[in-house]
Amino acid sequence: MTIGTIDRKTERERMAMALLLFLLEDTLKPYLKDVNGYYFEVSPALPCQKPEIIYGRNEDNAGISIYAEILSKTPQLLLKVMFSNENSVFYIPNIMIHESMKYNGVGKAMIQVCLKVAGYMGCKLELVEMTDSFLYRMLKRGAKQIGYDSVEITENTDLSKHFN
Repeated sequence: MTIGTIDRKTERERMAMALLLFLLEDTLKPYLKDVNGYYFEVSPALPCQKPEIIYGRNEDNAGISIYAEILSKTPQLLLKVMFSNENSVFYIPNIMIHESMKYNGVGKAMIQVCLKVAGYMGCKLELVEMTDSFLYRMLKRGAKQIGYDSVEITENTDLSKHFN
């Protein structure tokens, strides 16, 4: 791998994380009134500085983790998205909705944002390491099963708030 290849890889990762950060933060703003703030862990570092963003460097994959801070409790992971530049895939290994946000379509909205960014970047979006009940629900919505505990989210997957 040449230096130019590494620079392009890092820039593609930064672009993916910047898009996700902007769109996910915008999507979550209306729902965060019932939690004591939030913060994002982002890798690789982006050129913007915000107090609710913590930067790190993961050598394997770029990624974003979103945490809601609950009064006097351990922060709750809401979403973790990893980006594999080599495979052109966004992976979601964790998605958990805080009690105050349930039944508002927040989880599906976050998945839609990830699908939009993945599509823009010419990538796939996969939900991985899923529980059986979540796997079953996503299959009913038209996700494509690609492994024992994973699905690919496509434009044909119904991510509407209410599903019949």
